[in-house]
Amino acid sequence: PLTPDNFLDTCLRDYDGGGHITWPKSAVRLRFTCSPTCTHLILYNPTGKPYFAVEPVTNANDGVNLLAGGDVGCGTAVLEPGQNLEARFELHLEDL
Repeated sequence: PLTPDNFLDTCLRDYDGGGHITWPKSAVRLRFTCSPTCTHLILYNPTGKPYFAVEPVTNANDGVNLLAGGDVGCGTAVLEPGQNLEARFELHLEDL
């Protein structure tokens, strides 16, 4: 279980686009999905704070510099003028 005492600040690669967060005391679960464009997942839980963050993203932190250094798995997309990149993120709240 994640608690305010568990510091976490990380970016995970090869994210599969789904997940869930459960609040047992509130008897709810939040399921989330995102498009395959989001290949990374950022997790942040600051020590002593009553909140956390879960953020699907298209690239790793500092992705531009990682790509420039040869890290082709960083997820950074290089777009030509007129090109676009789209992503979808859906949240579904359900009772336990």
